[in-house]
Amino acid sequence: MFTDMVGYSALAQRDEKLALELLEEHRSLLRALFPPFNGREVKTIGDAFLVEFHSALEAARCAIEIQRALAKRNHDVPNDRRIEIKIGIHIGDVVHRGGSVGYLPPSDSHPQTINFDLFSSIQARTNSSTHPRRFSTTTSH
Repeated sequence: MFTDMVGYSALAQRDEKLALELLEEHRSLLRALFPPFNGREVKTIGDAFLVEFHSALEAARCAIEIQRALAKRNHDVPNDRRIEIKIGIHIGDVVHRGGSVGYLPPSDSHPQTINFDLFSSIQARTNSSTHPRRFSTTTSH
């Protein structure tokens, strides 16, 4: 999972003190939500996280919980103090080599195209599954 605060760079230019305050709150909030979904923080760069999960399902569930927590947090907060983030979920493997981190495409030697079947699968499993499971994607060649 990759996360990134929306508008952080612009906010930091306008009001560095507020930006740093919101960044710390953002980090604290998200870090508390990774472990319940077996998420492990791999790297933090500025306002972004790279988090590794055992499965895409756990990553999707965590992403949903992050959005719920932020919606609750932002409910009665002025616009300039809201924390909004973008979340991307990569379904390939994370590779650790000599202190560097990279990621591989899903296991297939052909180019991958993620289509709506993947998102339907994540949604269905997130809504109905009680046990995390790995699932395969649909590929286009």
